[in-house]
Amino acid sequence: IAEISADPSFCYPDAALLVYTHHIDSSFSMWEFNGYQFSGFEYDSITMILNDSFENVKLIVNEFGCVSQPVEMQLKRKPNFDFYTESEEGCQPFSLEVFAETDDKSIDFTWVADSLPYPTGVSNLVFLPDTGKFDMSLIAYSNETGCTDTLLKPDWIWVHRNPSAKFEVNYQVALIDNAEISFINYSERAENYFWDFGDSLTSLEFEPHHTYTELGSYKHMFLDESDYSCRDTVEFGIKII
Repeated sequence: IAEISADPSFCYPDAALLVYTHHIDSSFSMWEFNGYQFSGFEYDSITMILNDSFENVKLIVNEFGCVSQPVEMQLKRKPNFDFYTESEEGCQPFSLEVFAETDDKSIDFTWVADSLPYPTGVSNLVFLPDTGKFDMSLIAYSNETGCTDTLLKPDWIWVHRNPSAKFEVNYQVALIDNAEISFINYSERAENYFWDFGDSLTSLEFEPHHTYTELGSYKHMFLDESDYSCRDTVEFGIKII
């Protein structure tokens, strides 16, 4: 009697182990699934790949020349899905949109994120104001099979801390005869620097010196950048009299 040790009500992952439960040494098993046939004395068990949401399997057994009636069974698979985003790293605060993708039919998605609890849909907008690494999870429910599965990606999103742009000058107001300004850099967590002195001249030095040649008020802008391309800017007024 052909009998398969599988449960049609169970939601299997991408593969299922099928076993002929009444196997003896003289059992010649003939399996048929996925459009292929597998037969032999060694096939008392076989792994079935579940490519579709539903897959049919048939077993016929020959023992001592006696052939069993065929037994057929339909197995169902958990949803097959993934999710992605354009960038998995960003600077604080970080906003991103994540997208679900699947080839299965009739799938409902539920997102699990720290910022928005259980929003639904094929995409999700996420806002992360804090720094660190964050998990992302997606729950998929198949209306076709009634199966549910959850995909967790731990530490999937990495939010980097911004640098801190800080500096001082030796003179905020200077005479034109002594208009060399020294910039003292107190920035934190920065690797690259850009100084705009407000008179069309710039510098990439850590602590530049700049001499103004004309009277007036100048709006100076300082930008620093971290290893992860995160930036901070600060503006400052300098007056030459």
